[in-house]
Amino acid sequence: SSSSIDDEGAKALADMLRENTTLISLNISNTEGNRDICNNISSIGAEALTEALLYNTTLVSLNLEGNDIGAKWREVLS
Repeated sequence: SSSSIDDEGAKALADMLRENTTLISLNISNTEGNRDICNNISSIGAEALTEALLYNTTLVSLNLEGNDIGAKWREVLS
């Protein structure tokens, strides 16, 4: 099966992450290992996810590799 997450999807994930207390890892990358996935998250989605992480205390791994989030958000999220 395949999936695709864009900025709207990233915002929905951000809303979930604000409330979530169990998820510890989230992989929404566009990498060779995820051949069926074609995510399109930009700096807009990255900003929403970053803001959500201010409230989330359980997520320890967020993989956005291969998305066009821009250098600023790559640095902030690293």
